[in-house]
Amino acid sequence: MQKIIRGDNMNFKITHLLFILVLSLFSVFTQAQGDLITGFVLNPDSVEEGQEFKLSLKSFRYTCGTTFSELKVQVDNNKIYLTYLPMNDLDVLCPLVLMPYGPTYDITALTPGQYEIYAVILPDCYPCELTPKTVLAETLTVTAKEERAWSITPDTMAENKAFNLRILNSKYNDCNYAFSRVRAEINDKDITLSFVNTEIMTFILCKDIVSPWGPSVDIKGLEKGNYNVYVVEEPACMYDSLRPCTVKLMRQEAGTLEITGKPESWFIEPEQAIAETKFNLSLLNYNYDTCQTSITNDSVFIHENNISLTFSMITNTKRLCPEITEPFFHSFPITPLQEGKYTVYATEIPACTFDIPPCLLERPLPVEAGILTVIDGSVSFQPFDHDTRQIFLTSHKSGVTVFTPDHFEGTVILTIYSLKGKEIYQSAPIHSSNGRPLVYTSIPILEHSVYTIKVLTESKTNTKISNFLMKK
Repeated sequence: MQKIIRGDNMNFKITHLLFILVLSLFSVFTQAQGDLITGFVLNPDSVEEGQEFKLSLKSFRYTCGTTFSELKVQVDNNKIYLTYLPMNDLDVLCPLVLMPYGPTYDITALTPGQYEIYAVILPDCYPCELTPKTVLAETLTVTAKEERAWSITPDTMAENKAFNLRILNSKYNDCNYAFSRVRAEINDKDITLSFVNTEIMTFILCKDIVSPWGPSVDIKGLEKGNYNVYVVEEPACMYDSLRPCTVKLMRQEAGTLEITGKPESWFIEPEQAIAETKFNLSLLNYNYDTCQTSITNDSVFIHENNISLTFSMITNTKRLCPEITEPFFHSFPITPLQEGKYTVYATEIPACTFDIPPCLLERPLPVEAGILTVIDGSVSFQPFDHDTRQIFLTSHKSGVTVFTPDHFEGTVILTIYSLKGKEIYQSAPIHSSNGRPLVYTSIPILEHSVYTIKVLTESKTNTKISNFLMKK
């Protein structure tokens, strides 16, 4: 009898423990359900500025049988409203796993800051007059884009064209730094530029680094595509013949170099010439070859800042030629030009119009072949970064001329620094519009050979600083 009583007591205790366990699980479940009524799970809860992304708004109140429709996103300053209509399908069997469900939205790029995310839940009777329930769900953090320490110039180049690639970093200058053992390794679509940095002439005080600087390397023509550029800095002690050091080298991202495809029509080489000097301007086209094609009746007409190249083409189709790999080209002699930018036009005139009697054909329209930049050979301006592509500088005997983009309208301030960081000239703000060149005169006599120039352009929508290295 006692054994039976002890067994009943044991069964009672087990039953009691199971009951407590069920109550505990139920309590956890109901607590989670209660949290869900006012709480949501945001994924992701932090993103980087300037990129589109998908944002999920989930809650434990929903199950795998819940569908979401009428999705809508509204951004109002630092508040984002996510609207949805939830519908539960009770016939769907869900696993016995407690997990959140909810809709996913496509979000456009946002500026840095904190954004309050609101869930706007439409009623079951939608569309009806009942007011949707709006609940503060979570906070989304948009972080500022981390700036790379390195950048590259240029960042775009035509395919199969040799060029000089420079990497830039604000911690370097050409005042008391020199670079050696500069080399580039190209592996598929990756370019790794390695160099040794050496601080020289430490007695020269370079107060401020006005513009970023870095080593450069000559790159042979590349095929079309995007290339990732990396930088490897090597300490000089690695090459110490007596006591070489051993360090772990780190490869840093510098930017993306875009190699564009072959021009579809006429283009020119070179794109830059020296003022007051005769030179030959080549007109090129990949649609023709030098084997079957030749040019006759060529002429050059220069008016103001326009250069017109007219010519006739003769093609010998009977001649067997290899596959076209190099563009057809023809050189035109150009008389000395003044500094500035010149638009070059190519006009092909039918050869029969020069016959006697001539054929009566409509004169074809000219095709823009490129922009020729004519600079002062005694002074060169080298841009430090890709933002200077739309700003163009030339020099003259009494100062500097700044050319702004054709669409720019705003104020321009020109500042000249010595390489020690000392400001030696700053202009007053000058208004510019429609690409009107700004001529700066009465600039102090420049005794040294190298300077940095900062051009500040400010419009209603944008403020930009463009940096140049000026060498006499």
